[in-house]
Amino acid sequence: MSVNIRIMQKGFFRRKKFIIDDVVKLSHLSFGVMDENCQLIPNQIGDHTILFDHKYLQRGIEIYIQNHDICLNLSLPTSMDEIQLFYYLVKVYCEYMDTDEFVKDDWLMNIKDIDLQMVYDKRTSADALMDLKSKLSDHKYFEIFGILHPISIGENELNDFGTDLDLFGQYLHNQQALDAYYATPRIYNAHGRRIGMYALGADILTILPVEPYVVLNQIEGIEEWYVFMNDSLVKYRDLMGFIKKFDYYDANHRMVCLSKEEISEALNTLTIQKI
Repeated sequence: MSVNIRIMQKGFFRRKKFIIDDVVKLSHLSFGVMDENCQLIPNQIGDHTILFDHKYLQRGIEIYIQNHDICLNLSLPTSMDEIQLFYYLVKVYCEYMDTDEFVKDDWLMNIKDIDLQMVYDKRTSADALMDLKSKLSDHKYFEIFGILHPISIGENELNDFGTDLDLFGQYLHNQQALDAYYATPRIYNAHGRRIGMYALGADILTILPVEPYVVLNQIEGIEEWYVFMNDSLVKYRDLMGFIKKFDYYDANHRMVCLSKEEISEALNTLTIQKI
């Protein structure tokens, strides 16, 4: 679910010439692009760039140029703070394009309509959270995309913030502001088999999935999952069974920090894999 806004220039022959770099810098916000694992690569500008407030990490606002128009996209549900930031950008870019009109989801609107639209998007976000909770019986969790990385929302999370957008926003920020490494897999073809591999270093607080996966199921048919440690490979499920202490991160992730000694013990205990 998302809000899509297009801001068009007035007059065909008076069109400004600009590139994505111009409009990104006009926002005065932090920016970056998403990699294949939906993790942020900061300080890079691409055809589709993500804008965000680094002091309050939420879901991010996508900006791109299409047919000389400035387009903005906001994923819902999100916090009221980010909804307000989104419409602040609408005003900024309307002024830049010398117009007081914009198109929201195919409806022509005026900047005077913004206050009403913020109320509408707030209600839509709260309804979206309520809808997630109603569907939990059919799913273990739902994956939403934060500005830095995906977050898995389950029963514990929904019980904590319910439909309160302020609590939801604080949750998103707290999860992404942690000084931890969010591990993502690399996929390889080895001797006719497709395998997935995570990396785990010593004394690094690492966020690992309970069930390894490729985000959005972009790659299927993975036959085995591994963890790479100290130039050695062990099976993912073996390591997760060996680790004695985890801290909860979200509905499908746990946090672990293994010392050099604990990694050596794991490698001495578990079967080293050869590929």
